[in-house]
Amino acid sequence: MDQGPYFDAGMPARLRHIPGLAALALGLMLGSGTLAAALYGTLTRVGPLAPSFDETAFRMQVRGRFTVYYHDPVFRDDASALAEAALDHDLAFLGMPADTFGPGAVHLYLCDSQQEYRRRAPTHPSWEAACADPAETSVYIYRFPDQKRIFYEIVMAHEIGHLCYYRMAGSSPDDWLNEGLADYLGYDFGLKRAGIARQAWLQDNYFASLRSTALPFDVFFRTDPHFLPDAEVGTFYQQGFSVVYLLIEDYGRGPFLKFLRAYAGHKDINAALAGAFPTIPNIGALAAVWTLFYPRQTAAPAALASATPQI
Repeated sequence: MDQGPYFDAGMPARLRHIPGLAALALGLMLGSGTLAAALYGTLTRVGPLAPSFDETAFRMQVRGRFTVYYHDPVFRDDASALAEAALDHDLAFLGMPADTFGPGAVHLYLCDSQQEYRRRAPTHPSWEAACADPAETSVYIYRFPDQKRIFYEIVMAHEIGHLCYYRMAGSSPDDWLNEGLADYLGYDFGLKRAGIARQAWLQDNYFASLRSTALPFDVFFRTDPHFLPDAEVGTFYQQGFSVVYLLIEDYGRGPFLKFLRAYAGHKDINAALAGAFPTIPNIGALAAVWTLFYPRQTAAPAALASATPQI
């Protein structure tokens, strides 16, 4: 993530603040309650940390495709294994080679606590769970309690997703796409690993509130969330995820990747949409199609409630 209040903000030059991962209220994540509460309420950021993250007193070891900066070897072993699995997942979904990142190429900074993370980060909003600096191929994250394991796995895949997207497309002016894709990758990875019915859970817990809170699309598609009121930032990222989810789940992974590659090559969102989705010739048509998303809300199976772990 980065610094600044939200995502690609116009903070000092390169700062980008991206409240990712279903961002709503940190209080929901920190309190006890269901997985829905925990995952539905934490912000992350993407972009360069400025001026720099305090790297002093870390031990360092190359483990596979990651150079890991750590204090606790047990945390190092667990986090590096999880990061490798998340990277495999994200690269495979995006159709990128497994060796896109060479040995030690990704820098993974592991803080032992949120307090240490906030002390080392040049900015440290209380809601921040993790951050990624794609230009430096770096991810910064702190140790989560065991009861928040699923959330931790989602965050890891989300942040690594930003690195993969940057490697594919470079910097993107379309914040909704960057963050929406990272959310899709993170939730796909974490919920599948937990054996949770992904579509039912997301429809029931994540997307339902958009019915009443969605931003107007003429604002949504061109907004830098840095300039949104705090109350609308979470909605922006949630809405971005829902648009990406719609394109992938309704039209297929193949057309979506065709769209993504075309967009990466020319940065023309309308041309990329038209080339991949014949019935979606431009961003306005995508907004119209998205309005059909609501009638398809699906209630989660009754068994899911009892299967959902407490976080």
